[in-house]
Order: sequence, then C-alpha cells, then structure tokens
Amino acid sequence: ARELHDGIAQTLGYVITQTQSALKWLHDGKDEKAGPLLERLVQVTQDTHISVRESILNLKTDKDQEGSFIQALKGHVDRFEAYYGIRTELLLYDGIDETTFDPGTGTQLLGAIQEGLTNAGKHSGARNLQISSKLNKDTAHFSITDDGHGFDVGRLKPGVDGHFGLGFMQQRMAQVGGTVEISSEPGAGTMLTLAVPLRKH
Repeated sequence: ARELHDGIAQTLGYVITQTQSALKWLHDGKDEKAGPLLERLVQVTQDTHISVRESILNLKTDKDQEGSFIQALKGHVDRFEAYYGIRTELLLYDGIDETTFDPGTGTQLLGAIQEGLTNAGKHSGARNLQISSKLNKDTAHFSITDDGHGFDVGRLKPGVDGHFGLGFMQQRMAQVGGTVEISSEPGAGTMLTLAVPLRKH
C-alpha cells in the first residue's frame, strides 16, 4: 500500500492537476503552453504504465512467497530476466535455506531485492547482472551487481527524480534491523548490498 501510494498514486495525482492546467490553457487559447505540457503528460503516463506492470510482477512474487523464500526469489529472477532482457545470474550461498530467516525478514528482503532489480532494469543500462549471497556470523548479505553505466551516489536522493525505490529498500531493511549500501561510479556499474539478521535458533 505504501509503495502504491508513494509511487503510482502520487504520479496519477500529478497527471490530474497538470491535465486540468492544460485544459484551462486550451480553453484560453494558449496552445503554446498546453502543447508541451501534454507531451510531458504522455511520457509520464507511459512511465506509470510500466510501473503498474512492474507492480503486478512483484505482486505475483509476493504470492509465491507463501511457499518458499528461495522459490519466490528464483521465480522473480526468471521473470525479471525475461521482462528486461538483462542476463541475470543468481548465486545462493550453500548455507542459505528456508530456515535462514524469520518469515517477516524473508518477506522484506525479497521486497528489497525486487526494488533493487527494478532500479537496475530501469536505470542501469546493464547487459549483465549478478545476485550473490553470503553468511557472516549472524548476518546474511545479498549483493546485486550490474555492468551498467553507474552513477554518482552522492547525488542520489530518495524520492527525487523518480528514485522512490531507494527509500522503499531503506524502509524495508529498517523494519527487520537490516541495512542498505550502494557502491557505484559513472561508467563502472553499480553494486547494491542488503544485510539482514539471521533467524535466532
């Protein structure tokens, strides 16, 4: 619900207000103002359509989560690869199984991985992507690495310029005591690392 509100719902609210402005300008005969705005609205609406399709993809994966974290992750990776055409490799550490995480932690981790993949699919321009994992004492680390064009991490602000995904990942990890780290440089690809606590036996 939070993601739909902060992403798609806010965008549709923008479309409504800007369409009303365009209609007023057309009514007043100010075509030179209305034309560029309508062109911008077409692009925003197309982007929102893509976001809706991605939300449907993630909701399907959430349904899979009822059975198995690993099964859901593998299914989402397969769908991501087919949807974006990015060659994606999943490397699961031998010690990771269905008892590794609490159910809530697994759900939030899967959601954060989905966000990371969506960001890579939309913005990275990558041809290859790898998801790797490892265990370190009481923590599991999942890294998403791509060979895309990269970016200046210092200029990335959550919620600005369409980068809602970073904020969502941070919120998800905070709920389960995890962390998010991003390493990237222009022309050198990007690595996103998610760390979450292991289940206490």
